[in-house]
Amino acid sequence: MKKINMRTLQKYIVFFYVYAFLGWVVDVSICLVSDGVLQNRGFLYETICPMYGYAAIVLILLSKKFMGKGGLIKKIVLATIWCSVLEYLTAFILETLFHLKWWDYSNEPFNLQGRICLAASLFWGVLSVIFMKVLHPFVEKTLKKISKKIPIKVQSVIVYTAVGITAVDTIISIINYIK
Repeated sequence: MKKINMRTLQKYIVFFYVYAFLGWVVDVSICLVSDGVLQNRGFLYETICPMYGYAAIVLILLSKKFMGKGGLIKKIVLATIWCSVLEYLTAFILETLFHLKWWDYSNEPFNLQGRICLAASLFWGVLSVIFMKVLHPFVEKTLKKISKKIPIKVQSVIVYTAVGITAVDTIISIINYIK
């Protein structure tokens, strides 16, 4: 079994937070434009949507392992499958454990229990390929520049403080949604 390098782990934790925040911004923006309402679209009190952070981490790992090989269609198909699985599981967990339904594709063609649909899955698949080819390389390069200016110990304190805050937020959020 390969030993995990703590610097690599911290790097992925930072990626998680960057993309979870950007995902939150996307969700809030979509609701603001479509419904005219500014609201926190996340499960947590923090301004992050963990689903986007997890999706990004897996896409980054997939791109290192599989996405370099093959054409654009293969990349879109793999990304679409991953995003569909994640969206379905997230909807299932939210509905089953917390009785929350944050999206419903029931009226869309080719939907599966209203949790995913072909159009949304393809949208997320294409967006994921753009993410891997354009956004992530930019974010990675920018974070590398920033991290060179911050001492490693300070970086560690920031990262693990953020993880601690998110852990507490998750517990509080679960308790509040179960009530």
